[in-house]
Amino acid sequence: MGRNKKFFLLVIFIVGAVVAVSLFKSDKTNVTINVKKDSVVINNFEMAKVVDEKNNFYKLNADQAVLNRKARSADLVDFVLVYKKGSTDLTASADKGFLEEEVRMDATGKIQGVINGRDFETGESGSFHYDFETETGVLDGDVTITGTEGTISSDKLFIYNKTKSLEFDGNVKILYKNY
Repeated sequence: MGRNKKFFLLVIFIVGAVVAVSLFKSDKTNVTINVKKDSVVINNFEMAKVVDEKNNFYKLNADQAVLNRKARSADLVDFVLVYKKGSTDLTASADKGFLEEEVRMDATGKIQGVINGRDFETGESGSFHYDFETETGVLDGDVTITGTEGTISSDKLFIYNKTKSLEFDGNVKILYKNY
């Protein structure tokens, strides 16, 4: 065989190998999943914590939770909060929430619930911030509370659980029911 013929066959073999490898690679589907190193995703998440020696507690249920072990926080999707302490009995639900170090709770979206037998809700862009240590919270965004006596609406509602008081702020309206 001539020298040119061997060289020509070598070039054809290399080109064929490159074409075969490129065709083989193009048939594969690449899937990339981004999971942060310290995060864990849990579906149907449930957590409960006793907040004092009198067995008062709060409980969270969420369709999904993304837990960050390093930051000790959780992003919650479609969740329900149940909180019982003394005479306070609260159940609230929201589209999104954030729990930080098991002591601070933030919720966003339309927030609905019941506090001591009275229904409450916010507008579509509402927010709820509560600190379990200080027992204070703020419900913001067209807040409405309805009870058997009537309805109170305002821009914001401040919650002071230790003094068992609520403070309505901004565009406060009170509608009493006639019996």
